[in-house]
Amino acid sequence: MKISLIIIGYNTLNTLKHLLVSINKLDYKKPCEVVYVDDGSKDMSYNYFNDFNLKYDKKSFAFSKNRGRVFARQKGVNISSGKWLCFLSSNVVVDPSLLKKYLIAINHNNVIAVGGGIKYKSKDSVFEKYLNNKNRGVQKYILYSKLQYHNLLFGNCIIKRDVFKKLSFDLTFTSYGGEELDFGYRLSLLHAGSIIACKHAFVTRIYHPDFPNHCLRQYEYGLKNFNLLVFELKKRVVHFPFLLNNFFVFRWFAFLFFHLSVRLYTIHFIGISVYMIKLGSLCAILSGYYQSKLLHTSQN
Repeated sequence: MKISLIIIGYNTLNTLKHLLVSINKLDYKKPCEVVYVDDGSKDMSYNYFNDFNLKYDKKSFAFSKNRGRVFARQKGVNISSGKWLCFLSSNVVVDPSLLKKYLIAINHNNVIAVGGGIKYKSKDSVFEKYLNNKNRGVQKYILYSKLQYHNLLFGNCIIKRDVFKKLSFDLTFTSYGGEELDFGYRLSLLHAGSIIACKHAFVTRIYHPDFPNHCLRQYEYGLKNFNLLVFELKKRVVHFPFLLNNFFVFRWFAFLFFHLSVRLYTIHFIGISVYMIKLGSLCAILSGYYQSKLLHTSQN
């Protein structure tokens, strides 16, 4: 049974180097291929991958211009040949036992997807501590328990190839954010209860942005991709559906708390950092969303 490691990258040469070295340290001797899809990089990432001496078979493809992560992932699916597809970001390093742990997980009955763990490294120590909290993401699940769709992240997961005969990525998600949530939701509707968690199959996300820069990405998400989500997913993201209405009333509050949280999240007082990070992320998305609504209103 062959596993395909599908890596997508865009101007991530510095981290890609670390990832490829870690792949060569994998403790896995069964059939495996490494598929790299470059999303229009200008930093020679594509050439570096092709020249790198990997111990596994290699395939690669490069878009002439940046198309977006969903295009890159879909291309990776199309050119891969494994029975199971392990999706990785180019800014992670893999644990040597990653594929062995996944191999155990996928042998459970009726499993079609497994979400692996992600450990985070950032110069922002406060944000790093929040990201690695044991109650976040896959870390909070009992080993091999059912995984909720919103915790299936393509920075590290493995999915049965047969899934993609009926399901593909939504190529309208061309900007940052939302595409994983959308796919995970549709996958869960087709295969309820067949997605499990395996935190022992983990990667380490290196050079993660600090919290202020993370919020800028969340703002971009709210501005562009958030509106592409179905209403059920929008509610999951914002938690309070009333925030999706009356944006004229709430947009200044969102803008204010967005910037306030960025300035206060480093305060060490009775868990205030956690609340500021959660509030800031939410308000960054809402600020982008309200701005998109304002632009739409002005255009009409």
